[in-house]
Amino acid sequence: MSTFWNPRSISLNRRITSAAPASTRSAAAYAFHIVADHPYLDGNKRTGALAAVEFLEANGVDTSRLPEQQTYESLIKVADHEMDRFELADLFRSALRPPRAG
Repeated sequence: MSTFWNPRSISLNRRITSAAPASTRSAAAYAFHIVADHPYLDGNKRTGALAAVEFLEANGVDTSRLPEQQTYESLIKVADHEMDRFELADLFRSALRPPRAG
């Protein structure tokens, strides 16, 4: 079974404090394509956000530092075709980076 179909295989239930680039890229891809492609009549941004957060959480990433307002505004930009999935991945990666010590 591939990692695509089994996201838990990436970290095998370890709790990690920062998101690996591959995890943020995959989470951003889930969110981006759900939001940009509008598969549902309503709730595409909510569904995209949930898919990204659930994917990251399933891979052991603590998403509590993901800023709600900035994420919401980014998903609005995705829906309006003003942001691509790579920019969304950058947002996830920078927001989920561990805080600097000191």
